[in-house]
Amino acid sequence: MSELFNRDVAITVGTIKIASRVKASGSDELVSKPTLRVTFSVEKSLNRDPNKAEVVIYNLNEEHRKSLQKKNVPCIIEAGYVGSLEKIFSGDLAYASNNRDGVSWVSKLQSKDGGDKYSSARMSKSFGPGTQFKQVLKQAAESLGVGPGNTRDAISGVLRGGLTQFTKGVTLTGKVSDVLDKLVPTAGLEWSIQDGQLQILPLKGVTQQTVIVLSPDSGMVGSPELGEKGIVKIKSLLMGGLTPGRKLKIEASLVTGFFRIEKVKHFGDTWGSDWYSEVEAKPI
Repeated sequence: MSELFNRDVAITVGTIKIASRVKASGSDELVSKPTLRVTFSVEKSLNRDPNKAEVVIYNLNEEHRKSLQKKNVPCIIEAGYVGSLEKIFSGDLAYASNNRDGVSWVSKLQSKDGGDKYSSARMSKSFGPGTQFKQVLKQAAESLGVGPGNTRDAISGVLRGGLTQFTKGVTLTGKVSDVLDKLVPTAGLEWSIQDGQLQILPLKGVTQQTVIVLSPDSGMVGSPELGEKGIVKIKSLLMGGLTPGRKLKIEASLVTGFFRIEKVKHFGDTWGSDWYSEVEAKPI
């Protein structure tokens, strides 16, 4: 069953890469490891809470099991199909365990996007009268300790409207996530952490990535479901490119138009039937 639809997945923890396929002897062809089973669930959204991922790996060798005991090392999940792996999660390892289940070893990994930085990053800094809002926002973004993402481009557009400077100065102190929660909305923006990078968008805005089209001919599974406040729930074959904030075009008999991805869940099982993405999106 591990050969279903040429599925492929690779998990990198620290410096160790665990791949579900290896090159065949004397060939460049990738074949599955017959005893290695991998299941995963990745949940990502535009909410302030960190994205999270859980991976279960069966029958890792002893060296790899020992390598999973280090917390807060990078954890990257790539999944897709042979020759077209896509990164679906990048974060820090928060928890790992290795246990016997009959004759099998079962390794469980839990990771968070942004790791401890989201909960532990703090700042205390004062800015004098007349300080530009962009300068203050830049300092707060850097203090979070994650990658800059699109911060530079987002900050360059701050002066288009709203608060431009602090005429009496300002002091920022406390958890950086709380500071950003107060600061970012005043500029008509919203923030989240996506794959270890800070993502800042205009309210209800989308990223600069190209539009993804979902239709019965391009991976859509079943029919979209219409929910409250115009939210659409849609299921597709596993697509790593479905990320929060990205512009999505849905072409279905009951639903058509452009939407912004608010939430996505990627889940799969190299030995089972699951290999899908589920999206919640709002109309643009």
